[in-house]
Amino acid sequence: AGYYPFVVYGLRLCDDIAAREGLGRDDGTIRALFERWERLWALAVCVYREGQVPNGDVMRGLRGALRYYRGQRRGEYSLDFPLLSRQLELGGLGAYLTSLREHGLVARDRLRPTPLGAQLADWMWGAPGERVDHIEDFVRKALSPDQTTIPEKVGRVTIRTIGEHGGLGKTQHRQPLRDLLWARLFEDHPPPRHLAHLPVLAKLLSEANKDGVTDAATFLRCVSSERWGAVDPDLRSLVDLAIAFGDLSAILRSGFDRAYQAIQNHGCTAPLAVAAEAAFPL
Repeated sequence: AGYYPFVVYGLRLCDDIAAREGLGRDDGTIRALFERWERLWALAVCVYREGQVPNGDVMRGLRGALRYYRGQRRGEYSLDFPLLSRQLELGGLGAYLTSLREHGLVARDRLRPTPLGAQLADWMWGAPGERVDHIEDFVRKALSPDQTTIPEKVGRVTIRTIGEHGGLGKTQHRQPLRDLLWARLFEDHPPPRHLAHLPVLAKLLSEANKDGVTDAATFLRCVSSERWGAVDPDLRSLVDLAIAFGDLSAILRSGFDRAYQAIQNHGCTAPLAVAAEAAFPL
């Protein structure tokens, strides 16, 4: 859920930076600025957590952020590092944009938060009304087009400050934000038909969290077995399909790993029959 305020805040921030810097406010410019914002934020969490990022703060591109963090001298950071190989599609914006638009939080015709989305954006650093200008000054400075390195400090704010106040796990400790997210996603703007099971899944995820269930496979199997209560037949069929797809993916991944190892063992020139036998032995 923490990605919702993160994305709408980033879009609002990037639109404002584009306007202030005299850049084009087209979607291409906003996407490019958002990529920098996402890299700054992910790196800041790694810096604050000193490379030991807990589950609650794990973000898309964690391995890329950690790889860069561990390879740099402390305090000497830039935003020119690969977070994800296809960040636009696999990062926060690509993963959440459709949902944000479906729920009326981002405009359909351009990358800009709606007034409802702006309410979520106000929670990025804490409760609305709290003074966060000092944090935003740092972020704007770091994302400035003429900035080649991340500043060590802007006022009293460092990159650690960004990671401390902006981690995804902060959502769990901001009950008013959680209530607002529930209202925006499930009450004020009911999900469309193809997302109609989301409110039920959200409640099941809450129960799973209470029981310490954190991995997707275990969660799905618990839902299918009705560990947390009866499940609608349509939802169960989707859950069972997801379980089967996951099991098949695991089998195929295992076969690929065996085939790859066989090819390596033969000096990278193994015959097709050898690779096939290794992948799926009879």
